[in-house]
Amino acid sequence: LISIGKKRIAFLGADYPTSMTRNRYLGYCHQLQMAGLQLDERYIFWRPSGAPAAPALEKMLKILPLPDAIFVMNDALALQTLEFFYKKKIKVPEQIAVASLGDLPLSGVSMINLTTAREPCEALGKAAAEGVLELTKNPECSYSRLISCVDLKVRGSTMVANQDMS
Repeated sequence: LISIGKKRIAFLGADYPTSMTRNRYLGYCHQLQMAGLQLDERYIFWRPSGAPAAPALEKMLKILPLPDAIFVMNDALALQTLEFFYKKKIKVPEQIAVASLGDLPLSGVSMINLTTAREPCEALGKAAAEGVLELTKNPECSYSRLISCVDLKVRGSTMVANQDMS
């Protein structure tokens, strides 16, 4: 979102008490900071676990200036976001670009066309198992491994048909 010139990037997350939720939010904050963009608390939206995204998105539409993009914590919420914008006649990505994490099978369907990053679930599981084995062998060791999401699928929710990423 930042690389295509977006400056007012909202965040929508589900309020789950997990490290994944926290890390996705912190990643959002970190990327804004790295780009020299100010974190604007008005653009941060949490919705209760299992609740629909629409009430948070309704609040977002009342903020001026409107965000020019939204980073959604996961594809399930992003799909709700795309549907909400469609019903409100908000053009994606022309008015608000949408990006997410997860790369659900439906995310790449041409009618949805969600920009998202695939999560390396197999690598995460393997690293967790290796960590458990290492700690079993040596309970005093400190085990950590950084695994990044690098498989970004840039699709129509952030790119206008004739827009170039370079």
